[in-house]
Amino acid sequence: MKRIIPKTATAFLLSALMMALTACGGGGGGTPSAGGEHNNPSEATTNTEMKLGKVYTLKEGNTITKKSDDTVVVLTTDVATGDTTARLTKGSAVIE
Repeated sequence: MKRIIPKTATAFLLSALMMALTACGGGGGGTPSAGGEHNNPSEATTNTEMKLGKVYTLKEGNTITKKSDDTVVVLTTDVATGDTTARLTKGSAVIE
């Protein structure tokens, strides 16, 4: 019984790490949604200036470059589809 908890914790940490690496690398794959607000993320195109609170669907190979030191971008990956979205919550950033 004691051995199950560490295996579970290890599996959880590995899963979280894989999602984080996928989100950072833009390996989301999937078909991006057409423009809109939070419920309909907009497609990130080359050199897109991010706007506060707007949700962007990232493509494979996209990078996010912060333009100020206080920048905060929330990345979310849908485990079922593999789609990754980004939302600027503070500062300024560009999707390239």
